[in-house]
Amino acid sequence: MSSLAAQKATVSDFIDYFTKWELDAVAGLCAPGFVRVQQPSTSLGEKKETAEVMFARLQGMSALFDSPLIYGTKNFVHDGEAHKSSFEFVIKVDTKLGPLELQGVMMQTFTEDGKKVTRVDEFLDSKTLEAFMTKVTAAMAGGGKEA
Repeated sequence: MSSLAAQKATVSDFIDYFTKWELDAVAGLCAPGFVRVQQPSTSLGEKKETAEVMFARLQGMSALFDSPLIYGTKNFVHDGEAHKSSFEFVIKVDTKLGPLELQGVMMQTFTEDGKKVTRVDEFLDSKTLEAFMTKVTAAMAGGGKEA
């Protein structure tokens, strides 16, 4: 399998595992030294995290879910020479704090063989994320009660 074919397969697996909320399987696709960067930095502050921090945060978030996660994707671009892929996404989920619909663009960088993800850059709808995180913070301050 060429590195581009492997890269496309890795993207497909990443999306499939994330949609099924199989976080251990997603973690298995991450290369040592993996980093995730969440943007835009102007509204969220540059949010850079390791795989361990990212998966701990995601696992904690799943306690808020009242429905299965819907992870829609479109407009894929794959560059085998640069070892990068990008796509648009929409995440939809009902939570204990109300519905969440978050749009963004994800760019993934891969190992040379295309089998592992070394970096994820996410460009998110910052207003939606900030509003949801305000609810999360309020709920946590209230002892975990719904906001």
